[in-house]
Amino acid sequence: MLKAYLVRQRGETSIYYKDNPDRTITLENCIRLIFTNNKDPLRRNLERIIELRNTSTHFITEEYEQIYVPLFQACVLNYINKLLDFFDIDITEKLGNNFLTLSVKMSDLNESEIRARYPQKMADRILRAMGEVGKSIVSTDHSKYAIPVRHDFYITKNKKQASTSFTFTKDADQAAFILKERHDMQKVCPYRQKDCLEIINKRLQKEKIPFVNPRATHVDQRGTFNSNFAGA
Repeated sequence: MLKAYLVRQRGETSIYYKDNPDRTITLENCIRLIFTNNKDPLRRNLERIIELRNTSTHFITEEYEQIYVPLFQACVLNYINKLLDFFDIDITEKLGNNFLTLSVKMSDLNESEIRARYPQKMADRILRAMGEVGKSIVSTDHSKYAIPVRHDFYITKNKKQASTSFTFTKDADQAAFILKERHDMQKVCPYRQKDCLEIINKRLQKEKIPFVNPRATHVDQRGTFNSNFAGA
């Protein structure tokens, strides 16, 4: 599609190497020529998927499907939008939504299970990809880069709307609880221990509160609120 767009915009010679007119330019070249902003989420999406393509011959596993599916889904939608934008072709008129929405078997990716299943080199590669892609999704936070797969659950008394059912009973082997509110612990508890200790000690100093550590020696009985006391 990108080469067809270049031919339309710049002529047929634009998709061939100048020093080798029998060979067309790579996908990477097309991306740089058309999407000139290297911070564009759409371009970054394509470049990240190309990285996978270039290494997939020897290192592809089923775990990659779950790791990359947010990027793949975004790429499908980007293709649909750009095809409409570049050539005024609406692919949804020829393909149903079931062909455009990716279906993936989702399960928790557990580091210990991955290391038990694969050789160290392969496991390290999968876990590294997991970390890099996960961080890139969080930092980019744009639907053109990735569309995370999320499952939301809610309780309903209407059995026709339910996909599964459960019963509350006092004599159950395992207790269950209903959480009425969900909190992001990164926002509720934003401070690391070091930062928290610094804030506490500044508050003690500001309020002129004499702090006494009962575990300290008589020499250092009046001191700072430290990690030893905090963990007690």
